[in-house]
Amino acid sequence: MAEHGADVRPPVSFLPDFDGETYLRALDHERLAAQLLRVGHIVADGKWHTLRELSSRTGDPEASVSARLRDLRKRKFGGFTVERERLPGKDGKSGLWRYRLVREDGPPEPPPVPAIPPKPPRPHDLFSMLT
Repeated sequence: MAEHGADVRPPVSFLPDFDGETYLRALDHERLAAQLLRVGHIVADGKWHTLRELSSRTGDPEASVSARLRDLRKRKFGGFTVERERLPGKDGKSGLWRYRLVREDGPPEPPPVPAIPPKPPRPHDLFSMLT
């Protein structure tokens, strides 16, 4: 049992290595795997989510969330179907997209992973919590 206040981390060594020239397992694996589990757990509901929403819920940067959604499509991380849809803007043009995970084997269920405590809010998020 962890001591009070100890940083409890889920086991992530079972996940395969990530891709990229700059990826070093010893430095990056635990962080990227934890992000993948956080993002995957949320999108497993089969509902539409924007990068901003996923970033807010996970505490991870939008660029990292986007990369983890791409990882979920890879065979080694499950080969999931992650659909994307451009949201209409006021002028009919928009750069805002939303994403959802589609399970072909029935209704969506969260992946069987250990609970991961959310990351603390980033400093700029603290101000939005006060309003």
